[in-house]
Amino acid sequence: MVDVMDDRGCDDAFGSAADVVGAAFGAVAPGADTDIAATPSDTFAASLAGPSAGVAFLAAAGALVSPPTLANLLTFQYTLEVYLQDDDFLLTSLKSASTVSSWLLLMIDNSSKESEGASSSSSPSSSTKPLLPDPLPKILRVLPEHILEVIADSLIHITRNQLRLLMANSQYLDKILTLAIIVIASPDLLKNPYLRSQFAEFICSGIPASDLLRSSDDMESSATNKYTTPIQTVLESHAGAHKHLASALFQLYIDAEHTGRHHQFYEKFNIRYNISLIFLWMWESGIYKDPIRMETKNIDKFMKFLNMLLNDATYLLDESLSSLTEVRNLQILMEDSSAWNNLSDNERQEKEARMQQLQGMVRTDNLLGRATVTLLYLFTDDQVMQLAFLRPEMVSRLAEMLNYFVSFLCGPKCQELVVKDKEKYAWDPRFVLTRIVGVYLHLYNKKDFLHAIAKDGRSYSDVLFSRALGILRRHAMMSLKELERFEAVAQSAKRFAEMDVEDEALMGDVPDEFLDPVMSTLMRDPVKLPTSGVVMDKSIIERHLLSDPIDPFNRMPLSADMLVPEGELKARIEAWVAERRATKMVP
Repeated sequence: MVDVMDDRGCDDAFGSAADVVGAAFGAVAPGADTDIAATPSDTFAASLAGPSAGVAFLAAAGALVSPPTLANLLTFQYTLEVYLQDDDFLLTSLKSASTVSSWLLLMIDNSSKESEGASSSSSPSSSTKPLLPDPLPKILRVLPEHILEVIADSLIHITRNQLRLLMANSQYLDKILTLAIIVIASPDLLKNPYLRSQFAEFICSGIPASDLLRSSDDMESSATNKYTTPIQTVLESHAGAHKHLASALFQLYIDAEHTGRHHQFYEKFNIRYNISLIFLWMWESGIYKDPIRMETKNIDKFMKFLNMLLNDATYLLDESLSSLTEVRNLQILMEDSSAWNNLSDNERQEKEARMQQLQGMVRTDNLLGRATVTLLYLFTDDQVMQLAFLRPEMVSRLAEMLNYFVSFLCGPKCQELVVKDKEKYAWDPRFVLTRIVGVYLHLYNKKDFLHAIAKDGRSYSDVLFSRALGILRRHAMMSLKELERFEAVAQSAKRFAEMDVEDEALMGDVPDEFLDPVMSTLMRDPVKLPTSGVVMDKSIIERHLLSDPIDPFNRMPLSADMLVPEGELKARIEAWVAERRATKMVP
């Protein structure tokens, strides 16, 4: 194996290998003695023409791996690494991406002018008009997807390997970022959510990490390395980004549910992780807060986003906590030398392999879950965005999720989450608990939320909240003011729970026509489903429609705007409740 610390050996090996790869690409490595040769820009342009260029390269480079010995394979690997990380090649790729982006933006701008019949000469990069003409011109409808895919792949490669190159050549970013925003926001231009997400990954790769993802211990033990990236600089002053980026990212978060690929269920978490990191940066920057708040006005779209955000948080944290329990059991088994030695060799190998698998799974779930919960924590702290969380179809979902994870983290089985080498699994229970409790604190004075906490029959108990409060106090995880506020939440929820018990005894046997047919609870706002004629409580059916826009009784398409209010039934229910209260002499 080549010693990478031996400079002379590397120069000899990599120099000759780079020449071979350069010849395969049609390019010339630095120092090669030749008069006429293609440049890396020709390579990039050729790649835009289709996949044949890649096939030709593999055929030309076949000599490197024939015969396919380990030494030849390693030589091939190191050769590719040298070539793909060469500054000249990366700079040419960046210039090519900028040039192709400018060409595509010019096509879009010309199509917009033709569609509008206008003669404006404004630059596409500074335009704040709609991103694409409607309907989409034919020349844009037939645009090959691999053109955009090659641009995205090249940009992601640069940000991962030579971010300093972007810093030194930020003049090429304006056109690229303008195209990225258009692509992310325009399913009509690029229907594949996965390809659109690659441009979001490029943006994410070029912004600094958020301090909101770091625990207080991390903040104290290491200084924050604050720096300004070129992508960050461009986004802060980009008019098109201010107008369209937030809306585009919310839509992509929703569209990522179905990427059309066979592993789309797991792929969506990576896509949404990148989007969450961008949202965290946008919010911390301050200049994007108003555009994000504006998205709450599109209530249908924003409620779909919140529904998926809660779904993701629930799944990721649930998977992480369940896997941590298995990790703990395996650690205990491995430490018990007697029990471990009693296992067969095959059993020990299986256990060790499972432990390695769990390490990767748990770490990924924790990192993704941390970003998702932090986004939830951030949005519930804003007065404008709180209103969406307090809608009837959402508030009970939020309260139930929070209660469930408090029961996991602070309940009788919380010791099952104690594992060794927490850093290896990216497991920080203090961070997770304080973020979840922080959501309670943000909504501590909202009666609908407090009532929803108490109505959760699966996880809520007064004992659970007392136990959580004790853990927070003993470990000094929150300030005195925050502890007092959380105690107020616990007391308010307890009062609502007691009132619900009294109310249930007061109502007695509720007439069947007043009960929701799915949950068997008293309807407060009955609506008719026009496709099946069934009457349900509005909050319950709207919660169902967030995940599945069909009538649950006949599987016909159904949306919230199709629901028909049942005013007469609502009046009879209210009259019946008032009569029951009067009969029992309840004030």
